[in-house]
Amino acid sequence: MEQRYRLFIFEYNENIVEALQEIIGESHNFLTKNFLTHGEEELKNLDVYPDLILFNAHDDRDIDFFSTVIVKYFSEASVLLMINDEHEKKITSMPVFKKIHVLYKPVPINLLFDSIIHASGELNTFDKKDIVLGKGIINFQDKSLKNNFGKKIYLTDKEILLIKSLFEENPNSLTKNQLLQKIWGYADNVKTSTLETHIYRLRKKFRDVLEDDSLIIFENGGYRIKL
Repeated sequence: MEQRYRLFIFEYNENIVEALQEIIGESHNFLTKNFLTHGEEELKNLDVYPDLILFNAHDDRDIDFFSTVIVKYFSEASVLLMINDEHEKKITSMPVFKKIHVLYKPVPINLLFDSIIHASGELNTFDKKDIVLGKGIINFQDKSLKNNFGKKIYLTDKEILLIKSLFEENPNSLTKNQLLQKIWGYADNVKTSTLETHIYRLRKKFRDVLEDDSLIIFENGGYRIKL
């Protein structure tokens, strides 16, 4: 059976929504939900989680809503963000989702649909894949770490994003600034010990479950994961 993805569309121009729905309607890969207004109350009561989000930012208020409310509820989703050129600088300090694609307007409707198809093709990269790490396995789907004897613990969202980021770059390393921007959306050269605290806690969990606290390595000015 072909995989179907939940697509949330945040667009309050009904003409754009109708045009996009007409094209998407020809595909059976998506279960769509439209949000014609950008309000938090509607998101609080949702009982489903999106695989992919299409968000059209018309002004600074939309950018603020995206970087605060959307990331609050859907930080594990992949995102297609449509912006104008003047918003480019503002998104550099925005929290980063699982994967984010920035599209500069105007975006032809056919190109937008192609971008949705491309983004959906990336969704299975990690979500349904386990990786062997030291004497155990990390399951990205249920966010767990399990050793060879069956001992299992659960990791936080940020810990999973940190492991994913290091895994994607392996065998290369990522600097502190790169990780802070990629995972927490911090601007360059922010003074914070957030990263060091998360790495300390991860190393402790690796030691407790895998009997190895050397799986995250700092060398050449950056961090990498030892697989």
